[in-house]
Amino acid sequence: MNRTSSLALALVIGAGALTGCGAAADKVAEKATEKAIESQTGGDVDVNTNGDGSFNIETDDGSLSIGTGKLPDGWPDDISIPEDFKIVSGSSTNTGDGQLFSVTATTDASPEDAMDELSSQFDGWDKSGESNMSSGDGSWVTRQYEQDGRQVSITATGDGEQTSVSITHTTSA
Repeated sequence: MNRTSSLALALVIGAGALTGCGAAADKVAEKATEKAIESQTGGDVDVNTNGDGSFNIETDDGSLSIGTGKLPDGWPDDISIPEDFKIVSGSSTNTGDGQLFSVTATTDASPEDAMDELSSQFDGWDKSGESNMSSGDGSWVTRQYEQDGRQVSITATGDGEQTSVSITHTTSA
């Protein structure tokens, strides 16, 4: 397994170990997660939980921050999330090669309506991709936009009752 795959696997294991920890268990989980990631990557790792379900992982190669219910720190000011969307989670990753921000939200709007509402703010951007799919009660819509070295990907998936939306924003270093 290459170093990137090992790091990704270790980060996923670490994220699972950190969710739902209480204050006393946080330090134990932090140390165990640090050791697990260090054994997979061979590098130094610093894990910090923030008591609200969010946590940060920093390595020599970059960092990862995951939180619940809000936009991640550093989320671009020119990309807004509509007020009728409920933010479920947000994350930011600094890889040294660039920055990746991700937000997951839910809404009662259909995937198509949610996509139209989000996409309206990208009128000046180049649309680099679009896909639509429907089957049974569900539908799926995705669009990608690019501008000045920035990329945004939006996916809206619905089951006929609720729509889950994922928005990622990446920049190059």
